[in-house]
Amino acid sequence: MAAHSVPATFIRWVVSNIVGHALMSIACQYQLALHQIDSMRKDGKFVGVDGTVPEGQGIVMAHLNECHELLEMVCILETHFILLYSF
Repeated sequence: MAAHSVPATFIRWVVSNIVGHALMSIACQYQLALHQIDSMRKDGKFVGVDGTVPEGQGIVMAHLNECHELLEMVCILETHFILLYSF
């Protein structure tokens, strides 16, 4: 039996349209989650129900900022990936 070859254009279409959208969907979910966390802050700080500022704000903000930076890198990589396989 002869092996069937898949045209390169079809593979590029699958990667750019299906894989690319799936990656963007995941990134969008994380962006929404980070936005929800950011919206909990008041004057740049997380405030408890009783109005007090809990300890550990610096650590929480450092982790939150790192999440934003990582997500930005993921979005850049996704863009490059989609552009690479969209032709």
